[in-house]
Amino acid sequence: MTRIHLLRAVNLGARNKVPMAELRRIAEELGATGVRTLLNTGNLVAETEPEGFADALVERIRCELGVGTADVVVAPEELAAALEALPYDDGEFATVYISVCAEAPEAEAVSALQERDFGGDRIEARGRFLYLGYRGNVHQSKLSNALVERRLGTVTTSRNVSTLRKLAALAA
Repeated sequence: MTRIHLLRAVNLGARNKVPMAELRRIAEELGATGVRTLLNTGNLVAETEPEGFADALVERIRCELGVGTADVVVAPEELAAALEALPYDDGEFATVYISVCAEAPEAEAVSALQERDFGGDRIEARGRFLYLGYRGNVHQSKLSNALVERRLGTVTTSRNVSTLRKLAALAA
């Protein structure tokens, strides 16, 4: 069964370097088959993988590459449904990201986050997917992945919608 692995916070500028060739090598050595990566941001698709693969992958990356990361795993059909449920109209925001949470956040925590003023930026939640709409520069927004993680109490990793569409197609 194909699964998509989204590594959190890798290859951010000069930090947390995880070369995609190394990621594919490690995944294959751990027994995954049909391994492919997309871009240089820690996106991995595996057609099959052994039990415990995600935890073993994170541990090998830590041991071999010296990078602490988390692996948020999503099934292709789950990602396709999340993309289909996109709550924003085309052109409503300059950029739209989807954060995939390791676990669905508590509704109260999401509500509290939505009540905050993000200067026109917005967050919507559907299960373990968060839709982040940015009116301006993502990197200057107060609606950051770090803030979302702290407030919701779960590991999240964000990708822009374009990247997630490419990943869904790669995994199909």
